[in-house]
Order: sequence, then C-alpha cells, then structure tokens
Amino acid sequence: MEFVRRILVVDDEPHYANTLIRHLKREGFFADLAHDDQAATIKIEEAHSRKAPFDLIIMNTLIHTINGIDLLAWAHKHHPGVSVILVSAYGHSDETIGRIRPDMDDYDKKPLTPQRMMEVIDSVERKRKCAHVRLRKQRDNLKDGLSEAPFAPVDT
Repeated sequence: MEFVRRILVVDDEPHYANTLIRHLKREGFFADLAHDDQAATIKIEEAHSRKAPFDLIIMNTLIHTINGIDLLAWAHKHHPGVSVILVSAYGHSDETIGRIRPDMDDYDKKPLTPQRMMEVIDSVERKRKCAHVRLRKQRDNLKDGLSEAPFAPVDT
C-alpha cells in the first residue's frame, strides 16, 4: 500500500495534463488521465475492479464539470486507500485544507515543475509509509492483547 506506482491525473487543461503525464511516465509511474469528474470516477472504479487501483490522484481543485473538493470527498469515501494531491492556480482555501487528510494527502500550487512534482509525490509516499507502519503496529498490539487475554467461558 505504501508505494506510489499508479497515478491518475484529473485536469481539464490538456497541455498541462499531458505534460504531467509524460513526465510521470518518464519517472517510471503508470499514469492515466481524466479530463473531468465523470471520466475520473469511471477510471477509478475500473482500476479498482481490475484489482489495480490507483495509489495517487493528482487533481485540479477547479474543473469545469465539478468542484475538485467534491471529487476528493467521493474518493475518500469510496476509495480510502488512495492518496490525493490537490493542485490549484488560485492558492488554497480553508475548505481545501480542511478536506486533506494529513497522513495521506497533499496540496500544492500550479504549475508544478517536474522537480516539485517529484518532491510532492515523495512526501505523499513517506506519509503513506508512516501510516502503514502505524496501522501495522496497532494491528500487532491488538493481536498481542487478544492472545494474552484470559479465556473466559460463557455461561449458558
């Protein structure tokens, strides 16, 4: 879960989106593109059903057909394991920052240079690794607690 390999870019600016896709592929990622929310939800669902879900969605916060914040909320609800990087030419708003999960997501301003994009992806990957380790420790502690608990027969 912690490694970012499969990325979906959701942006309605073709030149920017295609440039980003080319760069991501050169860096060794599987990268796909959706120009609107409908195409994005279809691609996310199809990838999930093929057991090859996206690890990361790089999404413009303002797309012609939807507010990117709504798509972010949908992704968090239906695919909680996917990380999201929100990008915007307009800076951030309190609503945007309030929806970002600190252990999984990130936010940056457009345009992202190739170097900055890799820095943000590395940051998300580090967050995912830390979250994964934390969950593993919690699971192990729960297992240890259950195995040490005395057996108490149930009265019938």
